[in-house]
Amino acid sequence: MKKVLILFFVITGIAIVYYAAAGNISWLPFGGKNKEVRVTDKVDQLELNLSSANVEIIPEKRQTVKAELDGKGKISVKQKGKAIRIDYSPPKIRVFSFFDTPEIKIYIPGHFDKSISLETGSGKVEFAAGSETAMELENFDIELKSGQILLENLSAEKLSLEVGSGSITAKELRAEKGEFEINSGSVRFKEYTGEMDIQLNSGSLNVGLKELEAPISAVVNSGNLTLAVPEDSDFTLETNIASGRVINDFPLKIKKQENRKLSGTYGKGTHEIYIDINSGKANILKK
Repeated sequence: MKKVLILFFVITGIAIVYYAAAGNISWLPFGGKNKEVRVTDKVDQLELNLSSANVEIIPEKRQTVKAELDGKGKISVKQKGKAIRIDYSPPKIRVFSFFDTPEIKIYIPGHFDKSISLETGSGKVEFAAGSETAMELENFDIELKSGQILLENLSAEKLSLEVGSGSITAKELRAEKGEFEINSGSVRFKEYTGEMDIQLNSGSLNVGLKELEAPISAVVNSGNLTLAVPEDSDFTLETNIASGRVINDFPLKIKKQENRKLSGTYGKGTHEIYIDINSGKANILKK
């Protein structure tokens, strides 16, 4: 009997050490807490896979990507080919930590100008650049399954956004081309500049334009779309409504109106705003 107990405790001890080393048991001092990888000229992608944590992404003057974890679980920063990947794995077994939310800080070079992909399933992610470290990226891809994302002072040649649920709030965001697919949840942009291609399947999208300088195309299958457009803008509005409605604050010079289709200009009519509504509502407001 004594040998059986000894064997049991040995196996249990090995299992505890194994899970702790993997970051799955939180109260032993093992697992990844701080990781750092140098960003060379060959790196053209930062991949962030972060869920179940409160995350702050900090651009600054540096040559490395560094992740710091305060809490349970495991953080890893690894280079694979031309990409640096940052992954957070929450603990599988949480001992006396059911109400703790891990805090993660990720430091990245402010001069990095290639591609960043961000995927999160829950928790909160803040990504704000200061005036000295305003980031100008080639591609910025965001996939939000749930949780919350806060963005500020970021620019990309192409911005791709896929929202399953949760919320995104952004300020001072600029994209040469923005592609947004919103299946549920809430997205709010303040001071946005650039082209937009929108598919709103459900939920809400509220965009305050800093200035209108590129075309906007939106398909609303359900939900609520709001565009706040500066009063001194020049645009041509075209709408096609199967069901739902469009509320427009601007006096238009009507070019064509029949059935549930409308085409009209405001100012010089320079930029096109096209809205196709299968169901739901679109608001075009004066800013």
